[in-house]
Amino acid sequence: MASIKVQQSRFALLKVEDDDSDDNSSKSTQRKGSANQTGGQKKKNKKKKHQQENEQLKHLAFGLPAKGHHGSAVVQNGSKPKRSTEQQWDEWQKVDEEQYAAESVITAKYQEQINKMEKEIEFLRATMKKQEGEMKDKAEVLMQVHQLTEVKDELTDQVADLTAELEKERSKLHAAKSEIEKLKGGKHK
Repeated sequence: MASIKVQQSRFALLKVEDDDSDDNSSKSTQRKGSANQTGGQKKKNKKKKHQQENEQLKHLAFGLPAKGHHGSAVVQNGSKPKRSTEQQWDEWQKVDEEQYAAESVITAKYQEQINKMEKEIEFLRATMKKQEGEMKDKAEVLMQVHQLTEVKDELTDQVADLTAELEKERSKLHAAKSEIEKLKGGKHK
């Protein structure tokens, strides 16, 4: 059975903000700086770190220009972008989800068609096997008919020969009867 590969959304690769798994290097740096920080400050730093990572991933995923130190996008001509990064992100995510949904529908449709074709192929194979069996049976019947025709022809030839011999014998018998009657008729005179 053929299968069609479905690609996952590129958003499935991004980290979720609630993900608590950080690599060891970031934990060790947080531990060093956390001696002087309160619990609330730790949460803010952790949230900020997650946001920065997500922004980096967005920029890597969509080829956006990197952000400067103050959070604004650095553009080559110096002007601010027309839309905010979050709006672009939301639009791209929406488009990506729509494309993913469309691909899933198309994939399902093609998979359904492939399944139908496979059923048709199996039906045709079964039909061919049945027809092959019927053809073998027909071939055997034709061979038997051919053999019987040959036997019939031989018997017809033998009957013709025997009929000819019978006619010869009848002629001989008729000639012999005529001869006997001639001989009988010559004695009575």
